[in-house]
Amino acid sequence: MFRILIRTAAVFCLSFALGLVVAQPTSATAPPQLGSVDFPNSGAAEAQEPFVRGILLLHSFEFEDSREAFEEALAIDPGFYNASGPVCREAPPSNSARGR
Repeated sequence: MFRILIRTAAVFCLSFALGLVVAQPTSATAPPQLGSVDFPNSGAAEAQEPFVRGILLLHSFEFEDSREAFEEALAIDPGFYNASGPVCREAPPSNSARGR
């Protein structure tokens, strides 16, 4: 009876460990799913991809990556007004910073 209990426990532990390995999130290797946006603007055609990426990242709360994308758009088109606004703003404070 003891052997059966030990074998059952071993099979359970191995199954659990295998499940943990298989269920690891792949977000570290996969790009984030950002969706799409249609945002007509007057920026240069070459600046559109980083600008749209910046908007999508901003709305996904990826503030640092968003800022980098907007800065990339501004480097391509320094007069791109729509890309300059989000770069000037800071990320909103977290709940802990507001004392909640």
